[in-house]
Amino acid sequence: MVATASGWGALQLEVEARPADGTPFPASTLAADQQPWRDLLHTGALPAEGAPPPPVTGEPWRTLLASAGGWRERYLAALIALADGHRQAAEQLLRDSLADHSSWQALRALAHLSPQPDRGELLVRAWRHHGGVPLLLEALDALHDARRGADMLALIDGLDATTRKVPRVRLAEARGAVLTGDPDRAGAILDGGTLEVPDLREGEDSLADLWFGYQAAAGTAEPLPGAYDFRMH
Repeated sequence: MVATASGWGALQLEVEARPADGTPFPASTLAADQQPWRDLLHTGALPAEGAPPPPVTGEPWRTLLASAGGWRERYLAALIALADGHRQAAEQLLRDSLADHSSWQALRALAHLSPQPDRGELLVRAWRHHGGVPLLLEALDALHDARRGADMLALIDGLDATTRKVPRVRLAEARGAVLTGDPDRAGAILDGGTLEVPDLREGEDSLADLWFGYQAAAGTAEPLPGAYDFRMH
């Protein structure tokens, strides 16, 4: 053996009852991430406690999950259905999972399959369950897409001071202020080119769009500051 891969290959060999000879997937590569799936394979159920394991796809797992039937199993079965292109089946499985247990994982997954305004509501619920800045930002983006500026600001007003200082949260606050017609609040964040968002992606125009929306709300036409100009055209 000159190289080994991750334990996921070994797990797949195990569920298919295939030998590992000649592959980079010896049993020694199996680790904690694979253990819940091994429990499902050998006992017919995932562990009763803890978060759902990282998802897998494929027919053997779909069959095993269908026979188990807990909230974790339904959530993971929904992800397999979605990977197979069965959107309606995935939505129903997520709703069945939530009927058993209101998990942030199923709420988030259902949100991304739902139209507005349900998406924002579900993501806010998921964030209230789980917390964390990434999920908060997803919720704020969904509320912005639904043009629910007042709800964005109400959510931000309830945050602790440290979270409110996160650059993308400040960006969301300014966007919410523009939507609600509060240029003073937006200007307190934007004026002077002082808002720095270090994780802007190449070609992202969010700062430029926000600036022009702010100017329209304020009834002014100040030029876009260079600090906010990341446009590529």
